[in-house]
Amino acid sequence: MAEKLLTAEENLERSTIERVTRRLIPFMCLMYALNILDRVNVGVASLSISKNLHYSDAQYGFGAGIFFVGYFLFEVPSNIILEKVGARRWMARIMVTWGIVATCMMFITPDPKLYYGLRFLLGIAEAGFFPGMIVYMTYWFPARVRARTGAKFIVANSLANIFGPPIGAYLLRLDGRLGLHGWQWLFLMEGLPSVFVGFIALKYLTDRPQNATWLPEDEKVWLIGQIERENAARPKHASLLHVLKDKKVLHLCLLFFLWQVVNNGISFFQPKLLKFRSNWDDHTILLMTAVPAIFGAIALFIAATYSDRLRERKKFLVAGLSSYIVGVALIIKAPGAALTIAAMSFKEACIKVGEGPFWAVATGFLSGTASAGGIAMVNSVGNLGGFVGPYLMGELYRRTKSYDTGLWVLMFIMVAAAYSASRIKHDNAVEHGVG
Repeated sequence: MAEKLLTAEENLERSTIERVTRRLIPFMCLMYALNILDRVNVGVASLSISKNLHYSDAQYGFGAGIFFVGYFLFEVPSNIILEKVGARRWMARIMVTWGIVATCMMFITPDPKLYYGLRFLLGIAEAGFFPGMIVYMTYWFPARVRARTGAKFIVANSLANIFGPPIGAYLLRLDGRLGLHGWQWLFLMEGLPSVFVGFIALKYLTDRPQNATWLPEDEKVWLIGQIERENAARPKHASLLHVLKDKKVLHLCLLFFLWQVVNNGISFFQPKLLKFRSNWDDHTILLMTAVPAIFGAIALFIAATYSDRLRERKKFLVAGLSSYIVGVALIIKAPGAALTIAAMSFKEACIKVGEGPFWAVATGFLSGTASAGGIAMVNSVGNLGGFVGPYLMGELYRRTKSYDTGLWVLMFIMVAAAYSASRIKHDNAVEHGVG
């Protein structure tokens, strides 16, 4: 009898998770793919913009990075508002706003001030989206499946980087149509879909399991009970300020900051680095920058699956960041564009090994408003690295006329990130759920 009850419980869990995954994850992936597309398409357009508007590498890098300053300033308030008004309305607002700003990027001029201003506004508009989605998943998925489920969502990042460059390359070929440059077509055609999907999100998303009319009653009861038991097992924080001063949260902020300095510093300059090392045309370069993202997507799924199965987060995170150091060294030493692509692919796979487990750690000891504020703080402070990295790469290139200098500096910053990851301490029992 006990065995039958256990089997029934397992079947109920499986059917509930599968139903919630089918309902939410594909649409969340679409939202996140558009988010990444509108955030990084300036990198796809960088070679064309440099020709038309004559931005220096330092100006380009500053504009690419200042996005993250706006993101940092409004991230925590945005996530707290999400917790108060509900994910459905707040995610829709974020998408419509960033879609409008992303579209307006088509109006930038040779004077980089408008470029800087719009990138800053884009950061403000997008603030709260990614951590909001991470918090949203804590409403719907038990902790023990969160790395694997999170990977299904985060893979949209890789998909955007796989399909974004070829789509961007096609749009850049519209150069001259209706009097617009190719990069203007890129910002126009990649910005407007976010506005459209934002309005769909207002109707499609469901705030919490309690509101899910599409969930059978037995599955709804099981899921609500599971999430409530997990939240009850986590330590309670007296206030949001207490959360923001929590040593675990501050540790994750530092780790993610170092990580993002390196990752964004390299990612935004990949097309320029390939241009420097090859005689390929711009179209070929953009197509080739999609290759590393394919390896990243594969590594993300494999690592997240085994992280959940083995109930291990820290080892995957440390292994990914440590291997990334080797990847950067390979990029520096790669003789030619083909081997540079191979090294970039290895580097991308390494960073994805740690991504799912990292966010499983971050959500493992916070709940409710604490989760919203804490995760937003980790993401916002970390994403300041997204400002530092591209600006640092652009400035070091201006001074040395070599990308290798910036890559060496970033490699040693990743050493510090890997060490920081090795010092993580967390409660596995809480992270993997109770009951």
